[in-house]
Amino acid sequence: MTLHDLLVDAAGELDDVETDLGPDGTVTWSRGGRPFATLAPDGASAAFCLDPAVAAAATRTPDVEPSSRDAGWVDFG
Repeated sequence: MTLHDLLVDAAGELDDVETDLGPDGTVTWSRGGRPFATLAPDGASAAFCLDPAVAAAATRTPDVEPSSRDAGWVDFG
């Protein structure tokens, strides 16, 4: 199972999730017009929008770093 498969399965369990494929191949999942996850075109990394306190804690774990996107976003991969 790939990271893409895991994210598709998880998003499929939520109501009103929209999926967008960007021109560069980035997949973005949103609810109510607000993105909450992205998957890099190569499928090797993802970014998630978390509560800022949770995001700060997440960055103290291996393979997670703050994202350049915005406060609360972390890059995993």
